[in-house]
Amino acid sequence: MGGCEVFPLGVSDDVLGDLVLSGAPLRVREVHRRAVNLEGPGGVRVSLVQDLCLMGPRSVLVRSLEGLAGDVTVWLPPGPCGLYWPWVDGLEPLGDFRPLWLEWLGFLEDPELSFLRGPVEGGDPMGLVGMGPGHTPAGDDVLTGWLLARRAVGDVSAGMRFLEVFDPRGTSWFSSDQLSCAALGLAWKAARDVLAGLGGVMGRGDLLEAVGRAQAVGHTSGRCCLIGMALGIEGLMAL
Repeated sequence: MGGCEVFPLGVSDDVLGDLVLSGAPLRVREVHRRAVNLEGPGGVRVSLVQDLCLMGPRSVLVRSLEGLAGDVTVWLPPGPCGLYWPWVDGLEPLGDFRPLWLEWLGFLEDPELSFLRGPVEGGDPMGLVGMGPGHTPAGDDVLTGWLLARRAVGDVSAGMRFLEVFDPRGTSWFSSDQLSCAALGLAWKAARDVLAGLGGVMGRGDLLEAVGRAQAVGHTSGRCCLIGMALGIEGLMAL
């Protein structure tokens, strides 16, 4: 099996000092145009990305992804700088923005997403796990937004209860990791920027731009995450 060294430009702060990144071999699991997802010891995911906007938990910013495919083993040297803070704790949304997040519930009226209404209207978050096609099923994206929003409003217990009952075999490898991260209050940048804007960290114009970027993620992923955020902020659905 071949191997290569990757020299990071920086990492997300949650992996600083993480032994997973201190020389352990990481197997290429998924290859995308601007990101490569690696699998390390115990099935842990580490993502190599080429753009700061793609950063998330356990993410590494690199100059190039060239040659990272197939069964290549990737070694990540320790000691890169942290350049993305993935936690959403303390980003409680301001009531002034309630009309904005309530608009996101309207995405459920889209015929393409109407199948989500059953578990949403039934208040059953776990019924969303693995629901729908795709790399991250639509139901998982809604649940991701919900978990992040609950954490942002200070409800740490929702994520803990989720982890107690969640079976990662019910969805894709990447999506199960995304959900587990969200339950711990860790978000990808597109989602965190929205919560930061709702929490007053940026101006309204920047918030609307962040919402636009989030909506543009994937085919339905961004819209579904925003649906989940609105549900979580409003306290709809419960574990």
